[in-house]
Amino acid sequence: MINDIERATSAMLHLDPSMAESDWWRVAAAARAAGVEFDDFDRWSSAGQNYKNTQDCRATWNAHPPKPSGIDAGTLFAMAKRSGWKPPKYPKAPGGQAAPVPRPQAPAPQPEPSPEARAIWERATPLALEHPYCRAKKLTDPAAIAGMRVLAENDSLVLDGIAMAGAAVVPLYRPGAGEVQAVQCIATDGRKRTKGKMADAHFTVGAIEPGQPAYIVEGVGTAWAVWEATGCAALVTCGVGRTATVAAAVKAHHPDVHLTLVPDVGQEQAVTQVAQKLGCAVANLPGELERNDDAWDFLQAHGHGALAGVLESAAAPADNDLAEAPAQPQA
Repeated sequence: MINDIERATSAMLHLDPSMAESDWWRVAAAARAAGVEFDDFDRWSSAGQNYKNTQDCRATWNAHPPKPSGIDAGTLFAMAKRSGWKPPKYPKAPGGQAAPVPRPQAPAPQPEPSPEARAIWERATPLALEHPYCRAKKLTDPAAIAGMRVLAENDSLVLDGIAMAGAAVVPLYRPGAGEVQAVQCIATDGRKRTKGKMADAHFTVGAIEPGQPAYIVEGVGTAWAVWEATGCAALVTCGVGRTATVAAAVKAHHPDVHLTLVPDVGQEQAVTQVAQKLGCAVANLPGELERNDDAWDFLQAHGHGALAGVLESAAAPADNDLAEAPAQPQA
């Protein structure tokens, strides 16, 4: 007979992990009731746009223990079937028993590029260093903003209540893709909002070179600082919760590149977990910095040479580094 746990895992992997949070909680409860392993749930969740880290994922998992009259495996199967899932049929081994089936792995998410994001991108024009955000970040090299655009001063775009007239526009591309998947808009006051299903899309400052380091960071300002200090590519995730998704995709597409993760202050523990899973190096910022400070703040305090030294001395985390890393701040 079909292995029910494998069937439940297959159903879960068919669903889009970027679903509404209330539905994600239902999946957690249903998957746990069906016997799905937490690691599989965490791996599936990590491809979602709103994924934070393994700790947050486990907290949700632990908050939904199986209950006799609660959500069960049937809930998971029903959600998956509504999304077009069909139960897998496993081959029979000699003797009529079901053959062992390898544990399914989460497929790489491949959402369609956002028409709304494309419309924003197409009406924007090349960004200049005179933009308020560029001035705030003290940029002087136009190469840093290559590939970015800006919306007109009278543009009517509003994202989450924020007027984006005059906003800088960061295009986000999936690895190897030439079409804009999503965009991040940076308002003139520095507030940021994204449009489109990002999946593993990201923005790259500089150029990825085989055999050379590349750095994964959260924001474009951080990427500018890293690129200025090292001359190496810096990849923007637009959120620490997307570090694992982007890093895994980049490693798969550029296997010869040496990836280093550069967390903002307070995110060291979450990023160290990702580095241990994916075999990346980590560059934690030393010294007394404020929570949420990043490599740009370190650059302002200590200069290009000091930042370059921190980044170039990055190493893969040891087993005890996770316990020693500063805990992620609670929201």
